[in-house]
Amino acid sequence: MNIAFQTELRPPLSTVYGPLDYMEFRAQLEEIDYLLQQSKAEEKLIIGLIEKIKKYADKIPYLRTAFRVQILLHLTNESCHKFACRLADSELFRWLTCVNTLGGVKTPSKSAIQRMAQPDSFIKEMNKLTIAMTQARCNRSGKKERKRIFRVMKGLLKKVEKHAHRYYDILDKDWLITDWTEKQPHQVMSRMSNVIEQIPSIIEIAHTRIISEKKADNADKILSLYEKNIHVIQRGKMNADVEFGNGLYLAEQADGIIVDWDFFKDKPSSDAKTVKDSIRRIKEIYCPESFTTDPGFNSKTNDKFLEDEKLFSATCPRNPEELCVKMKDEKFRNTQKRGAQTEGHIGIFKSKFIGKNITRKGFENRSSKILWSLLTHNVWVIARKALENKQNQVDDLIKTGSLMLGSLKSLRSSRLQ
Repeated sequence: MNIAFQTELRPPLSTVYGPLDYMEFRAQLEEIDYLLQQSKAEEKLIIGLIEKIKKYADKIPYLRTAFRVQILLHLTNESCHKFACRLADSELFRWLTCVNTLGGVKTPSKSAIQRMAQPDSFIKEMNKLTIAMTQARCNRSGKKERKRIFRVMKGLLKKVEKHAHRYYDILDKDWLITDWTEKQPHQVMSRMSNVIEQIPSIIEIAHTRIISEKKADNADKILSLYEKNIHVIQRGKMNADVEFGNGLYLAEQADGIIVDWDFFKDKPSSDAKTVKDSIRRIKEIYCPESFTTDPGFNSKTNDKFLEDEKLFSATCPRNPEELCVKMKDEKFRNTQKRGAQTEGHIGIFKSKFIGKNITRKGFENRSSKILWSLLTHNVWVIARKALENKQNQVDDLIKTGSLMLGSLKSLRSSRLQ
């Protein structure tokens, strides 16, 4: 299949003498545009998509804009509504996303989302009971108080359930007199049914834990009303002994580019068990020389596996005595130096590129969000490194020019003497 891939004509960016932060951000976006074109990554991705879905063959400009909008959206980490307004207003953003063409300007808009109003009084009352339940742990009669609060919460939850059933029946019966289309009420009713059907299980599990004082199995617990692939993750952290969600594994090069990742749909295994699969995936594309981790990934099995793969094992030992012995090795010390930056780097990736919370529903949609965040992160890192290299080259030229000028001045001075 022959696909003509041609970049649209874009008017040049206006010359703007703005503050330093703007000039650095603009230079970074210009470098990202250069990398996307010169590396052919954008072209290969779009052509690959067209080969799979033939109907996109005549929509190359739309696909290019959609690809770049996703990168810019994750780079700014703004809501779709705010980003749509900023895109329409910013010449720089329109230029990068290829909507600022000679044929005219048309930016994508944010579709309006209708939401049903929530019963604020019930939410406030339930929040008060939740706070009281937390504070009851500090009292001597904490068990009795928690049981009393739970019975109040149980009554309130059943009241909410009755209201939900009534609203469901009203909507099912009278949706024709509303302005909604046929699909909209069915979508709302399906969401209501999803929550209503889980209420008996929620009450039963809470009754088992609080009233009967028995432990509930993790498999029986309802951790989210909307996500079924959420798990209890116990990592033993100081400020978060137990967490809820999905495990995310990241592996990066020394320069900060993420080269491997895995988002676990099922309950993640221990860190030590993820090493082998990660090494196999990395070696399919790259030629690593060493593998550096924190103590959580260390095991004798992994050390033996890395030795068989002819990789230098820089996994930090859990045993302090073994660590003291390994620290005498200069190569091991050099590879472990960057370990202190890892947590900070992960924090930047989570806050800047993923965002505080992933608001997308469904594991596949959340996985797609992480994939876009990884792509944006790597493009951002490469562009930053390229700008640093260019600046270093300029500094070297200035330094060389200064030395040559100094030599010429000294030569001229000696001739005059």
